[in-house]
Amino acid sequence: LQTAFHQQVVPPSAITSLFFGNTDGGLAGAGHEGRRVTFYTTGTEGFVAGPFQKATVDPEREGEGEGEGEDEGGDGILSLPGYDARTRPWYTAALERDDGAWGAIYPLFTGHDLALPPSRAVRDAHGRLLGVVGADIFVSHISRFLTDVHTDGSSLTYIMERTGLMVATSTGETPFLTDANGHPVDRLAASDSTRPEVAESARLILSGALPASGPAWGESLGRQTPQIHLATVTLGDARHTVTVTPFEDPRGVSWLIATVVPSAIYEGPIAAANLRAVVLIGLAMATVAGVSAMLIRRAMRPLADVAASAKAVGQGDLTRMVPDNRDNELGVLARAFNDMVARLRTAQAEQTRQLADLTDAEERFRNLFHSAEVAICNEDLTAMIDDLDRLRAKGVEDLGAFLRARPDMVRHLSEGIRVVECNAATRRLFRLDDPDALEGPITSFFGTGAFDVLVAEVCAIWEGRSEFRAEARLRAADGEELDILLSMPIPKTRQGFRSVPVTLIDLTERKQAEEALRQKNAELERSNAELASFAHVAAHDLREPLRAIASYATLLGRRASDRLTTEDSEFLGYIHEGALRMDALISDLLEFARVGRGARPAAAVPLKAVVEQAVALMRARIDLTGAKIDIAPDLPVIEGDVENLVRVFTNLIGNAVKYRHPRTPLRVVIGAAPVRGGGADPWPSWRVFVRDNGIGLPPGQGYEQRIFGLFQRLHARDAHGGGTGIGLAICKKVVEHHGGRIWAESPGENQGCTIHFTLPAA
Repeated sequence: LQTAFHQQVVPPSAITSLFFGNTDGGLAGAGHEGRRVTFYTTGTEGFVAGPFQKATVDPEREGEGEGEGEDEGGDGILSLPGYDARTRPWYTAALERDDGAWGAIYPLFTGHDLALPPSRAVRDAHGRLLGVVGADIFVSHISRFLTDVHTDGSSLTYIMERTGLMVATSTGETPFLTDANGHPVDRLAASDSTRPEVAESARLILSGALPASGPAWGESLGRQTPQIHLATVTLGDARHTVTVTPFEDPRGVSWLIATVVPSAIYEGPIAAANLRAVVLIGLAMATVAGVSAMLIRRAMRPLADVAASAKAVGQGDLTRMVPDNRDNELGVLARAFNDMVARLRTAQAEQTRQLADLTDAEERFRNLFHSAEVAICNEDLTAMIDDLDRLRAKGVEDLGAFLRARPDMVRHLSEGIRVVECNAATRRLFRLDDPDALEGPITSFFGTGAFDVLVAEVCAIWEGRSEFRAEARLRAADGEELDILLSMPIPKTRQGFRSVPVTLIDLTERKQAEEALRQKNAELERSNAELASFAHVAAHDLREPLRAIASYATLLGRRASDRLTTEDSEFLGYIHEGALRMDALISDLLEFARVGRGARPAAAVPLKAVVEQAVALMRARIDLTGAKIDIAPDLPVIEGDVENLVRVFTNLIGNAVKYRHPRTPLRVVIGAAPVRGGGADPWPSWRVFVRDNGIGLPPGQGYEQRIFGLFQRLHARDAHGGGTGIGLAICKKVVEHHGGRIWAESPGENQGCTIHFTLPAA
C-alpha cells in the first residue's frame, strides 16, 4: 500500500500525501514535503494502532519492492508512539458522510505547514467498514496563490473559517502559532493577526458590526452562486473597502474570503471628477436661484394660511383646517396638511388608549409584586454610585483592596443604599409588623459577614458585571440571623440604579439540613471505621482456627496414612483444601475492605514505575509461563496512590497469566492514551489499557461488566488455577476511589481481552 501511494504522489499534483487508516487504527501512506524534493512513506508497526514511523524514500527506486520506506534502505525522519488512525480528524470526518468529507485543518507533525485533509470511508460489498482513505493538501499552496494575486502589495486577501481561525493569507503570515522549538501549538485567529487590516476587519466581520449589502450571511449558504458582501470601513487611520465572499462545501468546508482594498486607490480620481461637477452645478444653481426668487415671492402669499394653520396645530389646536379647493400644488399641500391633522387626531386618541393600557399594566405589575411568594425589594443605589464615581475620579483602581483597608468607607457606602419598596413576602421574611420598617438604611439588618458581601456587590458594580448573586447572613427583626441568597441585576444606565429589584431567598432551613447531613456523614464515617476494625479483628480470629484445621488435617493424613482408606484420604484432602480456600477468601475480603481506608494523600505518580514494580512482583509467574510483557515507553504521570495502583496492575497481569491460551504464547501490552474532557470522564484524565491474547470473553452475555463483581467467576472453581473471584472487584474499587471507571472489551472467545480504566492526570 505504501508503494502504491508512493507511485501516486510522485507525479505533479496538488496532493502532498496519501494515506489509508484501517479499523484497527493502523496507517500506511506516502507523500512529499510540498516541493517534491523529499519523498517519504508513513505507517504504523504491524498495520495496527501503535508506533508511527515516517521514513524518506528515493523516488527513482519506485516499484522495486514493497515498503521501500523502511525495508529498502529508507531513513527514518520521524517516530511517534501510540498513534491511532481512528482518532485523527480526517478519519472521524469521513465516517459522518458516505460521499467523502473535508476534515478539520490541522498542523503537521513537522510544524512547517497546515494540512487540509479530504477523506472518504472505504467499505466492502456488504457495507462493512474497511477503513478511511485520505490525503493532505498544504494550506500554504492557497497562501502562495493569494500572494501571487496581490503583487503590488497595496491590497490583501485572507481566508478564515467562520469560527475566526485563519486558513490562508496573501500577507505571508504563518496561519498558526509555534513554541520555542518551532512546533505548532495552536491555530492563529484572524483577529490576532499582526496586520492591523486583517485583525480589525476580521473582528468587524465576526461581530456582525460590518455593514453589508445584499442578503444576510445565513441566506448566502446553500446558493449555487456565492453572495458577495461589500462595505467601506475605517481601519486604523485610513478608509478601506472590505468585500466578504462566503465559500461553502456541504462536505465540511465553511470559509469567509475577505479582500481589503485601501479606498485611496479609487477615491482620488473620483474626488477630481466631483470637484469639476461641483463647479458646474454651482454656476447652474446661481442662475436657477435668480429665477426662483421671483417665482417664490409670488407663491409665498397663499402659503401664509398654511403657516398659520401649522402654528395653531403646533400649539395643540387639532381643529384647524386649511381650505383645499385649489387645483394647483397648494391645493395638494392643503389636502396633505388636512390629512396630517386627521392622522394626528387619530394618533392622539391611540396614545390616550395606550396610556390607559399602560396604567392597567402597571397596576397588574404592582399586584404581582406585592402578592409574590418570593421576597423582593427595590433599592435606590444612586447615592452609592455617586460615591463610586468620586473614588474613580481620585484614581482608585483596585476597589476591593481599597475598601478592605477602609472599613469606615464600606459603612459609608452601605448608608447610601436605601430600600424604596418591599413586598409582603419580604416583611414576612424579616418578621416586620410595620410596612415601612425596611424603607430606609439597611445596615440595621446586616448579620455576620454581611459587610464582606457588600464589598463583593460594590466590586461587581464597579467592574460593570450584568448581575450579582451571593449568600449573606441578614438579621430579622427579632434578632435571628438568616442565611439569605440575594440576587440583583446590575443596570447599565444611571437611571436604572434608582430602582434595582433585589430578590431574597431564605436558605436557613437548607443550611440547617446540610449541617445535619454533615453530622450524619461524620457519624457514618465513624461507624464505618468501627466496622472496618471489627472486620479486621473478626477476620484475624477466623483465620486462626482455619489454619489449625488445615495443619491438623495435614498432620492426621501423614500419621494415619497407612490406616486410612482411599476414601478417608480423599475426605481429609477436602477438609484441607476447604480450609485453605476459606483462608484465601478471608484474606482477599480483608484486602478489598482496606481499599480506600487510611490511604495516603494523592500525589503525582509515574505510571511506568508502578507497572514495573507490579511486573517485578509477578516475575516468577511471568517467567514460569514464558509470557511477554510490553510496556509503552510514554506512560503518563497520574494523580493517585502508589500502593493501590500496584495492586491493580498486579491483579490484571495475574489475571492475564491465569487465563492465557494453552497453545499460544502469552503477550500482554500495557499503554495509555489521553482522554479529552466531556462524556463519562469530565476531567482531564488518561485511559490506561492492559491487553492480552488469552481466552477472551464470550460475546453478548454481559461478562464485560459482570467480571468486576464480588465472587464473580466465569469458569469452574478449580479451572485455570482456581481463585476467589475478588481480584477484579479490588481493581474496580481502587479505580473508582481514584475517580475513574473500569470496563472490559473482548472480540470473542480465544481472541484476547482488553481491560480499560481511567485515572486522573497529574
